[in-house]
Amino acid sequence: MKKLIVVAIVCMASIGSQILSMGVKVKAQQLANRYKNISTIEDKQKYHKEFTAIYEGFGELLGSAQTLDEYQQIFEIFNENVSDLRSPLTTAAGYGNTKIVAILLKDGDPDKLDKIGETALMVAASQGHKEVVELLLKAGSDPNIKISQSTALMTAAFKGHKEVVELLLKHGADPSLKSLDGYTAKAYAQKKYPEIAELL
Repeated sequence: MKKLIVVAIVCMASIGSQILSMGVKVKAQQLANRYKNISTIEDKQKYHKEFTAIYEGFGELLGSAQTLDEYQQIFEIFNENVSDLRSPLTTAAGYGNTKIVAILLKDGDPDKLDKIGETALMVAASQGHKEVVELLLKAGSDPNIKISQSTALMTAAFKGHKEVVELLLKHGADPSLKSLDGYTAKAYAQKKYPEIAELL
């Protein structure tokens, strides 16, 4: 009798998970359909508002996905209909989904560049996702990779993410590195975030 109850509970949980996954996929497809129609909006303010809402909607879905299968379904719809510039890893890092980042790191290079030319660490640092940054650093991500103009440290300093800056420094981020314009992370922080500049 106990075995039957356990089996029933497992089956119910599996069915519940499938229904939830289907619901998330429907929401993602609805957002994709809205994006397809966005070009018909002539008013600039309405266009910007709808554009922002669509990206925030996808961000909420991608950031809260609990399983790799669920995440991949949402990412696929986003990638095919909205933007294919980010990789699954940089997308998960950007939206702060620690659980999915941890899963993706098992089979991938933490410093693989996406089509924009950024690493997951750069994206996570830019958004201030401390837990994701820590996870990536522990997985061997290099804090001193400099793509385009900046490093993860420069970006975090510029955005005012103090805890991320401290974490990057702890893991060997070099504050003396300069952007193409000749600015260090300290220079980026000085105007708005003097408390961060002091750390550098």
